Amino acid sequence: MLLFLHLPVSVTPSPVPVNFNRLRSPRFGMMIVAAAGPLTNIVLAILSALAMRVVAGFINASWGRKLRIRLPDAARVSGDHIILAVFNLFPAAPLDGGRVLYTLLPQPAARAYARLEPFGFLSCWYCCIQIRSRK
Repeated sequence: MLLFLHLPVSVTPSPVPVNFNRLRSPRFGMMIVAAAGPLTNIVLAILSALAMRVVAGFINASWGRKLRIRLPDAARVSGDHIILAVFNLFPAAPLDGGRVLYTLLPQPAARAYARLEPFGFLSCWYCCIQIRSRK
């Protein structure tokens, strides 16, 4: 909608504060909260693709020339949502995929993994080095 109104369009991830006290089951609840971000990106990509499909039907109308110019931009925004969903599912500590991984790990491993979260992507490299050194 912003695209067709000639307003700036931005799809950037941002951290979402979570009140763990409000979750009935903190581990499972955190997985649901973490999965909501990528799922929202996928739903937005599908909705924007459907909207482009509807708009594409009006290209042959008298006012359709303006739509034809904007469709590639709308396709790019749709693709950006898919890229963000895939990126956020990467199992690094600060991303949503890291939160999902935390939930799926056994309790002792999850605690060790949670201690790495403040280090961000460095934690992912550290885990890879530890796994390779044990082989």
